[in-house]
Amino acid sequence: MDPKQINEPSNIDERLTTNDLIKYRYETKGELINAQMDGRSIINPKDDPERIPDSGEYTAIVKIADQKRITPVLVKNSSKADANAVIYLNLRGFTKLPHYSPIPVTITWIKKL
Repeated sequence: MDPKQINEPSNIDERLTTNDLIKYRYETKGELINAQMDGRSIINPKDDPERIPDSGEYTAIVKIADQKRITPVLVKNSSKADANAVIYLNLRGFTKLPHYSPIPVTITWIKKL
């Protein structure tokens, strides 16, 4: 697969698989919101929903403010067509985060666990 296809799929109906995307270390942008579920912080993704990986656990490089950490990330995609995915992560290791919400986040996907 040509890396250009990730940015501009040749067929509008073509869906990229998680493995296609992770192969090229793609990024997802989102916002860390001031909420938690099951002890994990919630990231509201802001990218095209088709660019977010399938539900599951991943290893990713997460950048929040000026800090980067390699950390496990959980993705839960909704079964409803009009609902976005939700991304969860543990903030352990992140220190001195800004005291405002939402905080911009960049996730670089490494691999599915």
